[in-house]
Amino acid sequence: MSNKRTLLSLAVAAGLGAVSLQASAAPTVYGDLSFALVYTGAYTDTGAGKESSYALSDNVSLLGVKGEAAKIGSTSYFYDFNFILDGGKPNTHLAVVGMDGDFGKLSIGSRVNGLFVGMVDGGTYLTNWYYTPGMSSLQVSNGITFETKSMSGLTLGVQAFDLAKDKTSGETTTNYTVAGSYGMGALTFGLGYTSYSEYADGTTQYSASSDTNMFGDGQNVYSGVNLKSVTGGSVAYKADKFSVIFAYDMRKPNDGNANTDSINTAMLTGSYAVSPKTTLVANYSNTDQSGTGGKKGSIITAMVSYAAADSILYTFEIQNSDEDANKSGLTGSTGAGGTKSNTGFAAGVIYNF
Repeated sequence: MSNKRTLLSLAVAAGLGAVSLQASAAPTVYGDLSFALVYTGAYTDTGAGKESSYALSDNVSLLGVKGEAAKIGSTSYFYDFNFILDGGKPNTHLAVVGMDGDFGKLSIGSRVNGLFVGMVDGGTYLTNWYYTPGMSSLQVSNGITFETKSMSGLTLGVQAFDLAKDKTSGETTTNYTVAGSYGMGALTFGLGYTSYSEYADGTTQYSASSDTNMFGDGQNVYSGVNLKSVTGGSVAYKADKFSVIFAYDMRKPNDGNANTDSINTAMLTGSYAVSPKTTLVANYSNTDQSGTGGKKGSIITAMVSYAAADSILYTFEIQNSDEDANKSGLTGSTGAGGTKSNTGFAAGVIYNF
């Protein structure tokens, strides 16, 4: 009931006319159980990393509830909450309420989907265990997002996240994203820009954000480098059985770094449905930064997936990080910080309900 009252209050505050009030639908309980057996080859010639390793890991197993709290005229008021079991402790993965109507879609929550990844480079992530190395954050914390309805194929969006202001310093931790996508038949184009707060922790200039991404780094950190901004674009072609997505991101280090040249990452992903149950996916990622000690390296990932049933998916993946990627500590590389190239394998299973 409290969610319903809150959403109805938002409707009144927005000045929406109560043309008709429809009863809310029963909530939907959903989730998945996901596990992966991962093998990582040795990525250094000396020290602890000399030996290969393997582990059985939870791979974002979720339990959630979502639904429509109410509908007033053509505007629906929704909620979506799920949590992830990480090390046996539940952590919020998504927690959002919002409204969706003729004006567009407004979402507010303590954990919301990242707008940049949704409109620009999220399509490059088609694998299960291995993330595309250059990809931006899937979820962000304390965010507000507004997206327009499609206007002849064009959709625009704005997002503010990590919304906070330190009482002592008076500095804000808020980051901003503007993005858009345009669909034209089988082609989709995306463009986005994110500006990161200079005081990401609220008190220290050029600091790392306390809010982390799927790699465990601060939202404004890439391969150990604190960022000022990221600009990216993408183009995707999707046919019946085949798709190819190209994305290019330019990450600008903040002025607190010795090397402030942009870190440029190109990502290319292709997929092909061999049969209704079997799909092949391949991704190539290359990162390059000029200047002294610049980040660089290439990572190749491939996956075959098999849908044994509507609710069960099996995957097998392989990823190779070259020597430069490991030495540069590239985000997402199999053996970041090592001294040579290495290869990892992951066998996964997902049960959806």
